[in-house]
Amino acid sequence: MGASWNPDLMFEVATAISNEARALKNSGQKEVMMFSPTVNMARDPRWGRNEECYSDDPFLMSEMARMYVRGMQGNDPQYVKTVTTVKHYVANNVDKGRERIHSNINKKELYEYYFPAYKTCIVDEEATVIMTALNGLNGVPCSAHNWAVNGVLRNEWGFNGYVIADWAAVQGIE
Repeated sequence: MGASWNPDLMFEVATAISNEARALKNSGQKEVMMFSPTVNMARDPRWGRNEECYSDDPFLMSEMARMYVRGMQGNDPQYVKTVTTVKHYVANNVDKGRERIHSNINKKELYEYYFPAYKTCIVDEEATVIMTALNGLNGVPCSAHNWAVNGVLRNEWGFNGYVIADWAAVQGIE
C-alpha cells in the first residue's frame, strides 16, 4: 500500500475492510478490534515485517496511517465502525530478539522520525487503541515506558483510549 503513494486508495481499502468486519460482527461471526495499522518506520529493508508498514518517510507514513484509521473507524459520531490498534509503539524495527532488545534513540529522532505517524493517528484521527512494542526504548521496555506512554501519548497528545502490550511483552518486564 505504501508503494502506491496513494492515501485515498488506503482510505478505500480500509473502508472496504471495515465494512466487511462490521458485517461479520453484525451477523455474530467476528469482533471488530483490528490489530492494525502497523506504523513502524521501514528503516531497514532486512526487517522481516516491512510489508506490514507503509514507508520510511514520516510524512507518507502519517498520511497512509491517517487514511487507514479514518477508513476503519468510519465517520459516525455515535460509534466506531471498527477499533483500530495502532502498533507497535515505538521503534520496533528489529526481527530477532525484539522482546529483549532496546532501541536507543534520542528525543529529536523520536519526535521528528518515529512519532509523527503515531501522533497523526492519535491527535488527528482519534485512534482507539495503541499497542506498545515488544522491544525496549532507551533501556526501558516499551510496555512499561512511563515517559513514552504517559508523558507523550497521554499528556502531550491527549490519548484517552486503551494501551495494550504486544504478544508477550509484559512477561519481559523485569
